[in-house]
Amino acid sequence: MNDESIYELEEAAMELVTLENFGVWQLSLVEAAHLIVRDMWYGGEIEAEGLDEEAYEGDPSDPQVRAALAEPAGIFLARLIKAVDIGRLRASKIKRNFDEELIASDTYVKSLDLIAWLEERNHEPGELYSDWEESENHIAFQICEEISWLRSASSKNLNIHLRHEIRYGADDSTALTHSELSKAYKAATLEIHHLRERLAQAELRRNEQVDKPISQRHRRTLLTIIAALCQETGLSPERRGTSQRIKEMTENIGAPVDDQTIRQVIAAIPDAIESRQR
Repeated sequence: MNDESIYELEEAAMELVTLENFGVWQLSLVEAAHLIVRDMWYGGEIEAEGLDEEAYEGDPSDPQVRAALAEPAGIFLARLIKAVDIGRLRASKIKRNFDEELIASDTYVKSLDLIAWLEERNHEPGELYSDWEESENHIAFQICEEISWLRSASSKNLNIHLRHEIRYGADDSTALTHSELSKAYKAATLEIHHLRERLAQAELRRNEQVDKPISQRHRRTLLTIIAALCQETGLSPERRGTSQRIKEMTENIGAPVDDQTIRQVIAAIPDAIESRQR
């Protein structure tokens, strides 16, 4: 890591210290605007003008998605700034310049306040927003684990420098005394215990995880692919008997789908194609 990267990390760390819970579950107005429009785009509510569908690999965090959504993000940023200015959206931290204008990148809002603001305007956050909240929960867990580890090590009189060496690796461990090595061993044992607990919790979450509903955008894509395959095999979604033929195909591969379900899927194809052709 070069000096510039270290300086940037230090600057970011100093900013986080000024925020409640070190900024967990909070976004700057700039971050909030981009998250809102990406969430809307992923849910099929807005279009990303100029997005190269062929080059796009399906990652909503792709830089070209952010670039394609720059205009609607700018619109939402202006709305968020106005909402904070007139007191409709509560900010957890506000920064202004000498012209009394909000500095959007340094003004933060809590997730719960942002959700309340969106819901008041009849918008329900979607799948990407839920993913962001899940990542924040993971960060919160890591912070708590780190604090727990540091406090436990501190209670065993393990100095800060030695804790850093043991946790992140030391260039020269031969300088450690027998007493220090004993303390380091106990601290490392404690961390292993924490890691095992964390692994067990992760396994439990994975086993309990249920499939998320697909987004509207993903659904339209799948329907378009089905339509293309139908055309290539000489099947017309509008033609009588198509659903029965598809039903027979699913039976042939040992994964039967009932006729009514197939009809519902076929009925949704025209709208999906029309949406992608706009």
